[in-house]
Amino acid sequence: MNLLNCYITRCISCSDGKRVYEALNLGRRVIIEFYTDQDLAYRETLALNVLEKYKITPTFIDNGRWNGLYYIITKKIEGYPLSKLNITKELAKKLGRTIAIMHNAKVHHGDLHKGNILIDLKGNIVILDFEFSIIFSERSINSKYIECIVSDLLSLMWDFPGRYILSLLEGYFYTIDSSLKEEITSHLMKIASKEMISASRSLDELLAIVAS
Repeated sequence: MNLLNCYITRCISCSDGKRVYEALNLGRRVIIEFYTDQDLAYRETLALNVLEKYKITPTFIDNGRWNGLYYIITKKIEGYPLSKLNITKELAKKLGRTIAIMHNAKVHHGDLHKGNILIDLKGNIVILDFEFSIIFSERSINSKYIECIVSDLLSLMWDFPGRYILSLLEGYFYTIDSSLKEEITSHLMKIASKEMISASRSLDELLAIVAS
């Protein structure tokens, strides 16, 4: 796709290091992200390509450099941000499974919250904004990796309805690689408070979820 063939229709967001636009290309809706930092654009591009086969991210179309900026073009996802939807028990479980798929692929998101998670019109969960991500190799599965993926969980949990956090974790631990469960749980237990998990439940239930 040639960037010059894209017709920008609106600005979605704008910050010092990143600008996001919706555009049309031959009648197709696309999203164009412009970065001033090449490293951030590289991280986003790499994560999208690693996760493409799992269908939990926008479809990558093209990337390149234009007028001193680094750009990424992806397919426009028709849907709604999780931050604007009512969370249900089933949605929380499905989200937990989706995050576990990302972590099983050795991808640490780096800025996970409800604002960069979309639910498309078919009910599929789509994760956005990977410019702070880290891709780990099989040989680098160590304490740093565990800390990173637990930080993704905690980042989302702080912004999540308390009564559905156990459902989120249930979906997550049902899907995450079994070899990682013990270390993730141990690290999570050290950081998470009972208040974070639920006002009326204890962390003992988290252990029951992991053991099941």
